[in-house]
Formats: sequence, structure tokens, C-alpha cells
Amino acid sequence: MTRDEKTPDRHLIRIEKHFAEGGAERWCKTLAPDFPAASYWLCHEAQILQEFHNSHPCVAKFLSLDLERRTLVTDAPGHPLSQLLSVPAERLQHPFQRSSDLIRLLKAVCEAVASLHAKGIVHGGLRLDNILLALTPEGRVDFDSVRLNDFANAHSHRHPIEKPPFIDVRQGAGSSGLSEGFLKALAKDWETYARICQEEGKVGWDELSDKAKRRYPETLIPSLQVNQADWRVDLYALGYWFRQLSLWRIDYHSDDHQERFPKLLKKMQKPVWQGGFKNIKTAIRELETFELDPYSPTVSGNPEFAPLEDLTPLPKSGMPEGDGGADILAFSSPSTGETRAMPSLGGSRPATGSSQAAFGEGSTRKKPAEKEKPVSTAKVNWKAAVLVAVAVIWIAAWLAVSGRGKSAAVATEEPAQLAMPAPPATMPVSVSAPASEPAPPPEKPAPAAVAADEAPPANDKEAFAYTLKQAEKGDAAAQAKVGQMYREGKGTRQNFTDAVKWYRKAAEQGNAEGQARLGFMQMTGLGVKKDDREAFQWHRKAAEQGNAIGQYNLGLMYMTGRGTSPDNIQAYKWLKLASASDTAARETLRALIPRMKNLDVLEAERLADEWRSGHH
Repeated sequence: MTRDEKTPDRHLIRIEKHFAEGGAERWCKTLAPDFPAASYWLCHEAQILQEFHNSHPCVAKFLSLDLERRTLVTDAPGHPLSQLLSVPAERLQHPFQRSSDLIRLLKAVCEAVASLHAKGIVHGGLRLDNILLALTPEGRVDFDSVRLNDFANAHSHRHPIEKPPFIDVRQGAGSSGLSEGFLKALAKDWETYARICQEEGKVGWDELSDKAKRRYPETLIPSLQVNQADWRVDLYALGYWFRQLSLWRIDYHSDDHQERFPKLLKKMQKPVWQGGFKNIKTAIRELETFELDPYSPTVSGNPEFAPLEDLTPLPKSGMPEGDGGADILAFSSPSTGETRAMPSLGGSRPATGSSQAAFGEGSTRKKPAEKEKPVSTAKVNWKAAVLVAVAVIWIAAWLAVSGRGKSAAVATEEPAQLAMPAPPATMPVSVSAPASEPAPPPEKPAPAAVAADEAPPANDKEAFAYTLKQAEKGDAAAQAKVGQMYREGKGTRQNFTDAVKWYRKAAEQGNAEGQARLGFMQMTGLGVKKDDREAFQWHRKAAEQGNAIGQYNLGLMYMTGRGTSPDNIQAYKWLKLASASDTAARETLRALIPRMKNLDVLEAERLADEWRSGHH
């Protein structure tokens, strides 16, 4: 809700937690004396809560209403989700860092919200601070304990809203957690109220005159547009807030999670005619198709109050690898939702204007007309085949004319200068040796041990054994992959210390992924003593090699001054480079731009462009 201009330093709404006799948890919501129509809003919320007859398992129980003190009291055990996100869990930054736990949480909340809709009630104001979760005696999150609190903007057929709610209609749908349709309806309701007060053309509380504001407590408008909002408003809000959570840093359990979960969250924010869910139950059914691991983290310490806006972005870890090698990372396209291999960062930079508008909201996104078209795999393969055939014929002719039967190493150096097409996005790329090293002579016979191991591993355990064997021979890419398998517990028992050990081996050989992952472990203190300075150095080395994870985390460290001095220009540069393939980097970059001067943004763009040209 908005604040009155005359009382900028006062809290118009205060929600406090108290413990009654027997350990019952009470939530006291108090409105300030100058809160407009405080009695109306408290009575409206009490009526909505009483529609559940205090028997609903997912809703806070109504206890009392004191209009003289302007206080509403409810009974609901647990901690707000926004508080739990500020508390570290066992070896994790927060309890929902693992994708299995985040999916489990979203499913539980969706089920709670669906039960509201079955009663004919729309919450209308879902946020992370009015979703409550209890902890078990062992300190684990009880996903069956979801309770919803704060029904100030809720409505039902029995109790519609009769005054325009205090929501800033100037907020965009991309920053408020409210759908564009809901905000448009709210804007029309404020226009209706302005007409009643003979102040046509004004939208929102802040634009009204003092006289119009004084009329607000006594004015009722039963036919408000916001009462037409249905389940889509709540589903949109959940998709928005959980997408924000997924952008902090999530350890994805599998490639399936990495590919499907971001698409599901985007789908929750789309209307049906644009491919969205037909109802909230279809979203729940899709969440039920995810394969989840049984591990559940223990929350360390007692959560303390932490407003949502105080929560800072967390460092980004790597995505789980596919079968094609340790350096294959899959990212979801922000425009199409298509998952593809990480593109090269050496592409051309979009044109940059000199005005501040060039760096406003959405400047890091491509315009619809510039949207990349999916590359046809068949077409690329056909071109590749033609080019390869031409290259082979040219080499044979050259050898025949020269009459030299020298080693094939000479022949392989010549076609290496040809502009061969990149492999299709669906093909795995092996990067077991740094690109700067010359390719080994093809005539050198492969060891017999390798030939015996050519059969693909049948399961995760065999894959781990095979990869470990290659890592022990000094293969840096395999060492990084072994580290990741130890970290995920894939094919072996989860062991963060061993993960750090193998990441370090790969990093010391110059492997970019090993460097980025080692930097992340040191940045978060997983399996090693937390050391931001050393994490900064490893992220820098990975970033300089074009690793998107290293670039994102390096930008984050410059942005927050972790392990180095704060530097928004450097932060922008590295986030800009990472944003070519990383949604989280794009979101963080948009949050950084308003804090910078125009000249600083132009300088950062120049540095990013300079880096690209040097690594083309």
C-alpha cells in the first residue's frame, strides 16, 4: 500500500508477531491513525477471514478486531517466507536453494491458493511475506504447514471490495507481482472515484486533492472492476515471486528441472490465450510431474524479521551438465522459453544510444523484430557437410600437387583456418583441452584403455566411475565434472569437500568451469572456508575465458563490494557480458542501471564491447 505524503517516515501498516499462553502464535496487524478508512479495511479483512469459519487448514484464523486500537488479530503458526529466505539452511544460502525444495514449496502454496478459490475467494495480494511456513522440531521446513495471512485486498461474492485499494497503479506488471489486467482494472476504479469527486482524469491516491481524499472514508463503490479479478491474479503473483526466487541462485536437481521449471513459471504469468494455464489445478498437475529428491535441509538459527526489499541477490551456481561435457550449460531464452546451448559471447553489440532512455527498463532485451530465429539443425548439418567435403577435396588436391607426404598434423593446420560453422545447439561440445592449445596429431593411436571404455555408461554410478578415471589421468574437464558430481551427489555420495578438491585441480589447469565453480564454493563457504577475495580471483579468471557463471558472479561481487572495492562500471561490464546467455544477469543488470550515471553506462558498454572484440 502507498504512504501518505504527509507522513513519509511512519509505518501506516505494522504487522507484529506475539506468543500467547501455550505457545500460540498471534499476528497483530495495526493501521496508523491517519490510515484512510482504517475501520473499513479492517472490517473487510475480518469478514473475508470469517467466511472460512476458522476451519480452513491453509488460512490464518480470525481471533479479534479492535477498531479503537485499529488492530486485527489472527492465529497462524510459522514464519513468513521472506524471513525464511534470509536464514541459511544446512550448507545452503537459504532453505529453498535446491530446485526440488522450491518446486515442493510452490506446489504446496498453489494447493493452498486453489483451496481459497474453491471457496469463491481471491486473495489478490499474494507476496512472499504473507505466506507462512512452520518448522519441524528438527528445524526442517514443514511443507504441509502453509498458511496464508493478510487478506486486505481479497474479495468474494459475499464480500466484494467497495473502495479502490491502496496499490500504486503506476507500478509495472513486471515489478509489482500484479498482472497487467489487474492494474488496469485498479486504474479504472481510481478514475471512477475521481469522477465521483469531480476530479476527472486523475488516477491513484497521490493525484487526488485533499478534499477528494477526505471523502474516501465515506464513499462506497460496490461495482469496482477489481472484484472481477479471478484465480489468474493469484497464479500470476505466484509465478512472479517464485521467478524472482529462481533468479537469485538455485541448485538444479537435474537437466529436466533446469529446462522445465523456468518455463512453468513464465507460463503462470501468461493469460490462457497466450499459452497460459487453464486453471490453477493444471499448474499443480504439472508440478506433480517433476521428479524430486527426498533430501530436506535443516534451517540453522531462528528466522528474524527481514523485509522483502532488503533481500539481496545471491551468487549464481552452475547449471547441471548434460551428457555432452562439463562446459555445456543450458539456458532458457527470455523471449521464447526455448532451452539452448550457451551462445558465444563474441557477437556484435546492439546499437547504443547516447540518451538515458537507451538504458531504461528492458534495454537489455532484444526488440521483437530482432528476436533470434531458431536455427534449423538439418540446415546447419547440410552446410557443415558441404564445407567439410570441400575442405577434404582441397586438402587432397594440395597434398597431391605438393607431393609431400608429411604428417597429417600439417594438413590439419590448414583447414583449421577455414570458417567452419559452429555445431548445432542440440549437439554436445567437448572441451577437454583449452582452445588455445594445438590439437593433438591425429596419427597418434588412442590408448587401448580408452577404446575399452567407449561404451556409454549405463547409469550415474558408472558415469561417475568413468569420469573419475579420466579425471585421475589429468583431464581438466573431467575433473570439473567429477567435482560437480560430488556436489550434486550424482553417482556418488554428496561431498562438498571432495567437490572443492576436484574443482581446484581443474581450476589450476586453467579450466574455466572449474575456476567458476571453485569461486562459487569459496563465495558461499560450501566445502571450504568462505573467502571472498580468493573467490573474486577465480571468478575473474573464469570470466576472462568467457564463462557466463564466472562473469555473473564477478559482476555481482563488483556490484556488492565482495572481495573487491565496489565498482558499478565493472559490475555492468561483466553482467552485460553474462546477460547474453543468462536471465539472472539480465535481471540484475536492470536493477543496477538506475544507480549509474549515463557516462558510466556508456563507459561500461565500451569496455564490454572491447572485451568482445578481443575474444571474438
